[in-house]
Amino acid sequence: MSNSCSKDRKDVAQKIKNMRLLDDNLMNLVFHENIPAVQLILRIILEKPDLVVTEVRTEDEHLAISKRSVRLDVRAVDSNGVIYDIEVQRVDHGAGVRRARYNSSLIDARLLEVGEKNFNKLPDKYVIFITEKDFMKEGRAVYSYIMMEQTTHKPLGDGTHIVYVNGAYENNESDIGKLMHDFRCTDPSKMHFARLANDVDYFKNGGGQPQMCRIGEELCNESVSDHIEKSVLNMVEMHISDINYMARCAATTPDVVEKVLQKHGIVLESKSKLEEAPN
Repeated sequence: MSNSCSKDRKDVAQKIKNMRLLDDNLMNLVFHENIPAVQLILRIILEKPDLVVTEVRTEDEHLAISKRSVRLDVRAVDSNGVIYDIEVQRVDHGAGVRRARYNSSLIDARLLEVGEKNFNKLPDKYVIFITEKDFMKEGRAVYSYIMMEQTTHKPLGDGTHIVYVNGAYENNESDIGKLMHDFRCTDPSKMHFARLANDVDYFKNGGGQPQMCRIGEELCNESVSDHIEKSVLNMVEMHISDINYMARCAATTPDVVEKVLQKHGIVLESKSKLEEAPN
């Protein structure tokens, strides 16, 4: 297993080298309490050059009243009290418009104190999805949505804004095009914006490397866990039913094997019905 883990670690090192701001792990490190960087991207995406960010948090968990919670990648607040939820989505199913609606509702649910009846105290908010592909498939860089009356197109004025940013957009003549290039870029020396380039370089090549290494360890552990799970499932397909033997082959413990079986709802048949494990 040591050779496998050594290979996994080499693979992880390459993954870290290839990380971009479109990857959650690097994005959360770069933007954690990083007001200048978050202010830069919000000014460009929303075309508000005077926007002033006063607070930034990453991986902010919003608990639902029931059923499920959602973890927001970056939460920011500006000098006017406007709230911004910024998420990077690399797969389309995570960026659906109803997901945006759900995120928006959870933000609202935590903004007023219990018993508060003055809903005018709710601040304006922006739910921003930066997607790896052009989710709306219209070739534009930014898609902005608000609620409005269908006939007159008069805005409802509820303060809710939903924004989709096309991470695949290419146009190095515009700030938004340069920004999306930097989100896709793996090499900080090739980024357009010095603020982002310096921050990414810090984690990839400077003092932030220990934090990147911890991420690498986590990725390695995930890779090893995937290897164990695949090994156990392969042995099930081979009609092997001896859990102790399966554990030895997968370089793990019988308890871990049982957890894999439980995860997939597999109940091993008796050895009289399955091929017994080799000696």
